[in-house]
Amino acid sequence: HGIDTHAYLYPNSGSSITQIRANISEGAAYVNYTAHGGVTDWSDPHFTISDINNLQNENKYAYVIGNCCLTSKFDQGECFAEAWLRATNKGGIIYIGGTNSTYWDEDYWWAVGSKGSANGQAPAYNANALGSYDALFHEHNEDFDDWAYSAGANVMMGNLAVVQGNSSLINYYWEIYSIMGDPSLMPFVGIPAENSLVVPETLFLGLGSVELNADPYTWISISKDGQIHGVGLTDATGYLNLEFDPFTEPGNVDVVATRSQRRPFVSTINVIPNEGPYVTVSPITINDDNGTAEAGETIAIDLSFSNVGIMTAENLTVSISTESPWLYIPEPEAVIDDISPDGQIYVPSIFSIIIDQGTPDQHEAELVITVSDGENEWSSNRSFTVNAPNVVISSVNYFDPNNDGIFDAGETINITLNITNSGHMPVESGTLNLILNSDLASLPLSSFVIPGINTGVNIPLTFNLNISDEAELGTTIALGVALDMGVQMINQGLIIPVGAVMEGFETGDFSSFAWQNTSPTPWTIVSNESFNGSYSAKSGSIGNNTSTELSLSMEVLSEGVISFYRKVSSESGYDKLKFYIDGEEMGSWSGNVSWAQVSYDVSVGSRTFKWSYEKDVSLTGGSDSAWIDDIRFPSNGSDQMAMAYTTTQSIDFEEVFPNTTYSQDFVLRNLGTADLSGVITMPSMFTLVFNGQNLPNDYYYVISPGVTRTFNIMYSAGSTVSEISENMTVLTNDPDMSEFQILISVQPSSNGNLVNPVVTALKGNYPNPFNPETTIRFSLKESGNVKLNIFNIKGQLVKTLVNSPLNAGSHQIVWNGKDNSGATVSSGLYLYRMEAGSYRSTQKMMLMK
Repeated sequence: HGIDTHAYLYPNSGSSITQIRANISEGAAYVNYTAHGGVTDWSDPHFTISDINNLQNENKYAYVIGNCCLTSKFDQGECFAEAWLRATNKGGIIYIGGTNSTYWDEDYWWAVGSKGSANGQAPAYNANALGSYDALFHEHNEDFDDWAYSAGANVMMGNLAVVQGNSSLINYYWEIYSIMGDPSLMPFVGIPAENSLVVPETLFLGLGSVELNADPYTWISISKDGQIHGVGLTDATGYLNLEFDPFTEPGNVDVVATRSQRRPFVSTINVIPNEGPYVTVSPITINDDNGTAEAGETIAIDLSFSNVGIMTAENLTVSISTESPWLYIPEPEAVIDDISPDGQIYVPSIFSIIIDQGTPDQHEAELVITVSDGENEWSSNRSFTVNAPNVVISSVNYFDPNNDGIFDAGETINITLNITNSGHMPVESGTLNLILNSDLASLPLSSFVIPGINTGVNIPLTFNLNISDEAELGTTIALGVALDMGVQMINQGLIIPVGAVMEGFETGDFSSFAWQNTSPTPWTIVSNESFNGSYSAKSGSIGNNTSTELSLSMEVLSEGVISFYRKVSSESGYDKLKFYIDGEEMGSWSGNVSWAQVSYDVSVGSRTFKWSYEKDVSLTGGSDSAWIDDIRFPSNGSDQMAMAYTTTQSIDFEEVFPNTTYSQDFVLRNLGTADLSGVITMPSMFTLVFNGQNLPNDYYYVISPGVTRTFNIMYSAGSTVSEISENMTVLTNDPDMSEFQILISVQPSSNGNLVNPVVTALKGNYPNPFNPETTIRFSLKESGNVKLNIFNIKGQLVKTLVNSPLNAGSHQIVWNGKDNSGATVSSGLYLYRMEAGSYRSTQKMMLMK
């Protein structure tokens, strides 16, 4: 067959293991073993996982078949088959073998076909009884359907031989013979020949088929940019009319052909247009100081343009657009030079793109670049990734003075917040504030400056929490963390349980909890055996085929753990201490079991914990008893708490002119672990706005844990302005701050006696350009409904500043550079449009950062 064969036949094979190891180390390509096997070895000759790891066949991987028991039993640690593939840079590329025991006749048929039983003689070829070897070599003009052209087909043909043998283990063999590796791998016998396939140099755009000739039964695929467009199989003559989805853009496409006993064929075809010009766009090159797009910066992009058509591309304009809310392109059009056929031009810094500082890390910025000559348009999708900081509180560590994991009343707890920048851009310094609204604890320090953090760096912040001596056992303390780094606002709630709800039976009875101990022979309190302290609970002295139970029901308000110590002395395997939660057995112990702690998760709800000593029908062992001690129950305080937090202490409208509208922000953050909800009540002369929508003066809100919501407070002055001092009331479900008030004040301008204007007009904004806010001024000749909206350069609505009736007069309103969701918008050009009656006017302004 043109291959070098090393055959080691029984019984001489048993003494040939040294030579077998050497042959494989030298680079044996196909290794087949049939005899006894185990989970971690071939048995005779003995070849183990250690032998695999000691092989020297670096980069000469073997195709291995084990017709033997158990070598692919992957559910018992690392099995023999797995070791072949896991050996670093050596070992095997494929292992085919059994996940359970295999059998002599079936393994014989699997390999050489259903030809009786093994008798020590090579079986004669039989075209009607093919085995795995026949299908792999297929040298006798076998039908293509009987070729083993892949590892998967290799297994299938072997199993079909078992089927043909009419074995009682047919289904079993389909179940156990498995492949470790890639089933599509195509093995070669000897050195494979070249395939005769020849492909054309070019294809025209829009075509959907191509005629090809190759060796018979060759699989051929055509693809572009990793996307398969068509696949076909040549017939017995080698012919194929390969049909595929037509290509819509010029460029190179990939052709791959594979066939049994042939080298893989890989080539490219150039797809070109067959008329006129056709302009393509290169990938984007970022042109800035480091070649990387980063949040908050302005980048330039370089592009190359190629004409793959047959005529000169003339009068070319290029436009660029994006749907990304984080990008702004000030000048989205450019003119480029003519491009001759097969020509290319390079245009550095063709477009500038402003990236918002609030862009999420690894945001994929999608762009559409369109080239036009006035008659044709060629569009290309391009993208780049934006790097940004991403600050998270990655973990929280607690330390208590006596290191028992219990936060007792009167203790000082040491807490460490690990603040990590998991993003791809450094972040500047920020602040962290700890919010404690409870009188059950105090904080020596609650405000911290956090230094700038480089990418991948963790900064631990450690502080102390003093738990009050008056804190009741089982209650919880809610601690809020408000971390502000750059434009990120990170909110997190920490729930700290006070003490542990424990039962150590140190009262000498069952009076500490509402125990149920009503078995005919109940549990007792004993003083001669305990894990800790003086007492423990001991099972009742029962006879065979009976049980004694001790149970307790309680309401669990937060997910937690129950733990206890137990000791058992009983008949091993038969008389058992069992622990149940809500009737479900969680654990059991028998024999001589020393004191040790066990723990089980407990979910929220009404729970029943039960300890039961249960005996079988006969015999006893040891002391025939079980003991429990130091039971620690889940905390009876809730871990679901809302926490309201705002830095807004007052809202002051100063220098207010008559007939003018003003707006300021009110930020409400939920630092808790449950939804924050309640009602915001506004004084009647002010309007609460969210996402551009006016809200009722008594507005019910819900804010999810960790979320920040930015509201707008609007004030529209009448023809006269008076001093106002009113409270906005915020009701919450925060148990430690159910209500708070924010003072809203209005101070009239010292020269506020203005005459109503004679025209309705949009008078511009000041300053312009601006950062971070600007004031838009307009006048109304008559009272009426006014709309004032801000749009980006693509015409998308960014912010609704006014959509309500206003009095006649001069008005001004501040835009703080945020959109309707409260997010800071990117720098760039914006349009603001006023509509009042039949009046329409649009003006431009520039936000600079």
